[in-house]
Amino acid sequence: MGIVSGMETAKRQRLLQALAKHEWWIGLVMFVFGVAFFIALAHDSLNARVYVDENALMPGIASESFRGGSEAQTLGNQWEQLNTRDQAVSWLTDRLTSIGVEVYTQNFTAVFPFSGSQQQQTVHGTNVYGILRAPRGASVESIVLSSPYRLLGDGSDVQPSHYGVALLLSVAKHFRYLNYWSKDLIFLFYSEELVGMQAWTEAYTGTKLTNIQFSQLPGRSGNIDSAINIEMPSPHFTAIDLDTAGINGMLPNYDVYSLSWKVATSSKHNVPTGPFGEVDINV
Repeated sequence: MGIVSGMETAKRQRLLQALAKHEWWIGLVMFVFGVAFFIALAHDSLNARVYVDENALMPGIASESFRGGSEAQTLGNQWEQLNTRDQAVSWLTDRLTSIGVEVYTQNFTAVFPFSGSQQQQTVHGTNVYGILRAPRGASVESIVLSSPYRLLGDGSDVQPSHYGVALLLSVAKHFRYLNYWSKDLIFLFYSEELVGMQAWTEAYTGTKLTNIQFSQLPGRSGNIDSAINIEMPSPHFTAIDLDTAGINGMLPNYDVYSLSWKVATSSKHNVPTGPFGEVDINV
C-alpha cells in the first residue's frame, strides 16, 4: 500500500509542476474561451430568450375569461363628459363602490420651489383607491394595479389616459367575482402624475422622503409584492410599450415583464411589444 500511495503522490506532483510551468498559457486560453463563449450567448441557439422563472406565472396554462372590452370603452366615453376633479373623484368612487370593493380617498399638497416663476407653485390632488380583499388570504401581501387619471381639456400637454382608467375599472369588476385570489388587489387612481403616486406610496409605506403633504390612508392591505401601471389614451392601439424604469434606477420583478411580453406577443394576440419606446405606437 505504501508503494502505491508513493506512486500516486509522484504523479500528482508531476501534474502540478506541469500546470505551474504553463500556467500563463493555460490562463490565457481559458480567458479567451470565456470571452468567446460569452459573446456566443447572443446566438438564438445558445440562450433561452425571454422566459418566466416563477412557476406560478404560466400564461400557457391559464384560460382567458375577461370579456370587458366593450364595457371599458363605455366607461371611457363617460369619462370624457367629466369637467372637474371633484366630478372625477365622485365618478371613480361611485364606480368602485358599485363593483363592491373597499373605497378610500387621499388628499395631498405639493409645493414646487422651481416652477419657472417668482412664486412657488402649489399643487393639490386627490387619489382614489379600492381594495379587493383576497377570499383565500389574510391580507399579508398585495398587488397594486394603478392608472393616472387626467381630465380632458385641462391644458396639460400630457396625453390622456382615461381608457386606462376605464380598463382598470372593468378589470376590477371582473376580478370581483373570482374566488382564487391569495393576495389583495389594490386599484389605485392617482392625480398629478408621479406626485400623486409618491404621496400614496409614502403614506402606505409609512416613509417621508419628500416635502409632499398628504393625509393618512384610511384603508390598508399587506406588503406590496408587485405593481403594474396602465396608461391607455385610446381604446384602439397597434403596439404595447413596456416601461420598466423606476425611481432611482429601481426595476420591477422581471417575471412580470416577461409574462406581459409573452402574453402580448403570443400567436393568439400577436401585438408588437417592446421596452423603452422601441416599438412604434400608432394610436
